[in-house]
Amino acid sequence: MPTNSTQPYSIIYRAGALGSSLMDSLDELVKEGRIPGLLADRIAEQFDRSYTGIVKRKVHNKTSIKGKLHQYNLCKDVWTFHVRDINFTAETRGDSKLKVTCPKVKVVASKNGGLGTAP
Repeated sequence: MPTNSTQPYSIIYRAGALGSSLMDSLDELVKEGRIPGLLADRIAEQFDRSYTGIVKRKVHNKTSIKGKLHQYNLCKDVWTFHVRDINFTAETRGDSKLKVTCPKVKVVASKNGGLGTAP
């Protein structure tokens, strides 16, 4: 499904479980001729707008990441970091902290202005 590179909302959420399932379902519906491709594109764009808005309104946790930077890349205002031996510390509501470790992580960070505004 082609995406419009000038859209103001982030499409990175399509790679998550919910976004991936939606994209697979839309592709299947288009292939079966049950919905037109333009409708599938509009649904995907609405998903992008809605998800971006929810993240901006609901996610307020502060997280610190410590690890060994293995590789990084900047392309079209999107940073991609490949980090090894990660230690995450998330401050949740109140004074509680959640600590998680893992062997490797890929972090994708978009320039704040590139995410657009919530509807």
